[in-house]
Amino acid sequence: MRSRWALRAAVALTLIPVAALAASSSGSGATRSAKAVSGSITFDGVWTGAEAKAFGAVIKAFNKGDDWLADMVYSGVPAKMLNREQTIEIGPMSGKSNVIFWLERNGVEPTKERVERIFNRAKQSDSVLTDEEVMRLI
Repeated sequence: MRSRWALRAAVALTLIPVAALAASSSGSGATRSAKAVSGSITFDGVWTGAEAKAFGAVIKAFNKGDDWLADMVYSGVPAKMLNREQTIEIGPMSGKSNVIFWLERNGVEPTKERVERIFNRAKQSDSVLTDEEVMRLI
């Protein structure tokens, strides 16, 4: 519990100066204009070594229903700040925890056979599996 509050405090102390900087004027006399922006940006990450522990923390936070904490762990920009959400995909660099998490998030029981089938297919792929591909393997 203490570490959760320490993490939240560290994130807040990091984001406050960034927000203040973004809100301040550049002082160059340039005119600012607001324009609508649309589209999406995807940041893919491969979690290895010590980073795998952070990935485990993200999954643990999601499983506890603490989306805020999941958004803060190892994220430069919280997804919710951009009206988005973090997703965990399945690809050639994925572990079985990705498969289990994806299945649970999509209301499918992660049986040993399903996990193995999807995991093995992902290892043979040269890209992230689409949701449709995973569903066909169920």
